Amino acid sequence: MTQSPPAADTENPTASEALNEMLRLYALRDCGLLDTPDDPALDRLTAWARDFFAVPASAVSLITADKQILKSVAGPANRETTRAESFCQYVVRDRKALTIENASTDPLVRDHPAVLGEPYVRAYAGAPLRTADGFVLGSFCVFDVKPRVFPPKQLAVLSALARVASGYIDLHEATGKAGWSGTLP
Repeated sequence: MTQSPPAADTENPTASEALNEMLRLYALRDCGLLDTPDDPALDRLTAWARDFFAVPASAVSLITADKQILKSVAGPANRETTRAESFCQYVVRDRKALTIENASTDPLVRDHPAVLGEPYVRAYAGAPLRTADGFVLGSFCVFDVKPRVFPPKQLAVLSALARVASGYIDLHEATGKAGWSGTLP
């Protein structure tokens, strides 16, 4: 098992953040989902989320040191971008959910390529994919091409979907380490 995220180093926050990122990247590698085929269980979750939220796209996003990889996506989206071009990087950085109601006016992302050009993202909601050890590997997210408010009940569903996907990722890692070659649900 990987270590839990270190406690904040109040005397040297940069060193603590760098250590946490290094351990997070180890946890991401250990989960066993990078460089593997699409996963039907995650695909079912993202397809359901796209329909439930009535959005063009939903995804399970994994954030590496320099890339965003969409491990599962329902709807049109780039399967891989740079980390800097992802909205989900902020979920990983802040280790908490992020909601953007109008990306064209939000200072965090208004100059983002996906806001200024195709697919013209206007709304985003992402919840962290958290390992049992507390590392945030990416996000379960939904995108819309029109500004919108995500009601609290929808955000609760998104968080629940992220917890289900996180549990699945933990299960995938555990079965891989145990050498199980069967399929997961």
